[in-house]
Amino acid sequence: MGLPVAGALIGFLGSMCGVGGGLFAIPLLHYGLRVELRRAVATALCLVFATTFSATLSELSGESDLRLRVVATLVAGVWIGVLLGYRLAQRLSGSWLRAIFVLALGMASWK
Repeated sequence: MGLPVAGALIGFLGSMCGVGGGLFAIPLLHYGLRVELRRAVATALCLVFATTFSATLSELSGESDLRLRVVATLVAGVWIGVLLGYRLAQRLSGSWLRAIFVLALGMASWK
């Protein structure tokens, strides 16, 4: 599978599931293409941005259910979470990062 096909699949599944694609991109990059985990996460973050930005534009092009006040409030919280998560990720080993990712995947798939 080539990178353009992988990107299209990640964008398709990510936008359908509302996850931005990171849950699909990180395992594909790390386990499938042998990209170091920190680099796979950084790459996936760029893909998530592209997916969510494109999906948001598509949502806004029609009759939208998007509530900008809710989005703005969540963005403020997300910004703080990102800063804390980035600092912690820089201090953790690759095996701890993998364990946390597996736990997050398990929690996402539980229900």
